[in-house]
Amino acid sequence: MDASIVILGLCCGVAFWCAAQRLHDLFYRRRGVWIEQRAIAALEVPEGWELQPNLPVPGHGDADIYIKSPKGQTWNIEIKSYEGAKKAPFSFFRKQDIVHPDGSPFKRDPIVQVLGVANKLKSQPVLWMPRAPNARTFRTRSGVLVVQGSRLRLERAIGARPWWKW
Repeated sequence: MDASIVILGLCCGVAFWCAAQRLHDLFYRRRGVWIEQRAIAALEVPEGWELQPNLPVPGHGDADIYIKSPKGQTWNIEIKSYEGAKKAPFSFFRKQDIVHPDGSPFKRDPIVQVLGVANKLKSQPVLWMPRAPNARTFRTRSGVLVVQGSRLRLERAIGARPWWKW
């Protein structure tokens, strides 16, 4: 009797933990989709520029935003709901270009994703974090332009908005 109660309790605990993890993942996935949709809707490019949201890329999912300038320059913009990032310290043992603001590594490296899509599209890779509280723009060792902040910061970073216009 005692063993069966313990086993039943363990099974219930495992089931509860699995359900909690699924709800957690579902919440963050939906939050990411919501942030991506709002960011795409808010983005503006000048006349003559082409903007394609959710461009399918075989073998890589999609490009959240693909932009082409009148001069022929192209950008593949991957939108992430992260609250920011910073350059990773140099290490011979780790291959990460960016880490969370507290220095912890990302579970899935967003740089790998944006580089894969950019190589397939032959475009400049851009990682945009519209919800980052500290507006910053920097380039990683692998050449990815990381833009943290509003759509205006992104538009200026790719040259779609002059630096003197806010």
